[in-house]
Amino acid sequence: MTYPINCTRCGHHEASATGGLDWDELRCTACDEFHATRSQWEDSLAPSYTLRTLNLSRTLMLKMSRESIAWREVQS
Repeated sequence: MTYPINCTRCGHHEASATGGLDWDELRCTACDEFHATRSQWEDSLAPSYTLRTLNLSRTLMLKMSRESIAWREVQS
C-alpha cells in the first residue's frame, strides 16, 4: 500500500510500508528515505480537538459580542 508524503530528500510523493503493523516504517518509494511509522502518519491526519475547541470558543465570543452590541443599541 502506498501513502501520500512529501519526501524532503528527492521530492517524491509516495511512500510504502513494509507490512501491515502500526510500527512499520514508511519509506519513500523512489529513494528509500525513512519518513515515519504508520501510526505516526495516521496520527498526523487525526482531527485536532484543541483547534476545534479554539474555533468553537471564538465563534461563541463573536456571537456574544454581536448580541451585546445589539442589546446596547436597543437600550439607547
